[in-house]
Amino acid sequence: MSILLLAALGGFVGLDGTGVGQFMVSRPVVAATLAGLLLGAPVPGFLAGAVLEFFFLPVFAIGGGRFPESGPGAVVAGAAAAWIPSPAGIAVGLMLGLVLGEFGGVTINALRRINGRIAPDPSKVPVTKSRVARAHLSSIAIDFARAAALTLVGLTLARVVGASMGRLWPLDIAASAGLMLAGVSIPLGMLLRNLGGWQRHRWTFILGLGGGIAIGLLV
Repeated sequence: MSILLLAALGGFVGLDGTGVGQFMVSRPVVAATLAGLLLGAPVPGFLAGAVLEFFFLPVFAIGGGRFPESGPGAVVAGAAAAWIPSPAGIAVGLMLGLVLGEFGGVTINALRRINGRIAPDPSKVPVTKSRVARAHLSSIAIDFARAAALTLVGLTLARVVGASMGRLWPLDIAASAGLMLAGVSIPLGMLLRNLGGWQRHRWTFILGLGGGIAIGLLV
């Protein structure tokens, strides 16, 4: 039952990405925490989502370009972190989340082509309100099924592959955290460049970093 609930959550956050709502539930830190909450382990889910969030910060869903999809992969990351003992669970979840994010971008492009065929063609049929509504609802249903299926594939991989990878993970918590921090420095650098560079936003970055460290020490 938990697998089906997680797949439904993946479908919902897939819709939230661009198709319906855009309530920011599809952000990795939110989606992964919700996945962990469904499995009774919100803290590992939150940690996996927080790390994954850094990788998707420079991603902007603009126009018709291909971009990685964060939602379904974040659900899988949160579930993997809950299923597999830390720190291996977070590392495995991060890996699956990034891979599914890239593959999700490919499926979104395929969905756009399908939507183009579903939309009523005024040169072939009369374009009525009911036809437009049916086409719109059909595209939403297909998008939900796409994201749910992608999540289900990721959850299966997390169950089948994640357990063995968790046992073989060689690093302790400190080393794993260092590796993840080294990884997130790349997308953070890209984000600073997109925002105008280090010189322009250095104080914002320094204050944010200092505040995060202070909160971490207090917790």
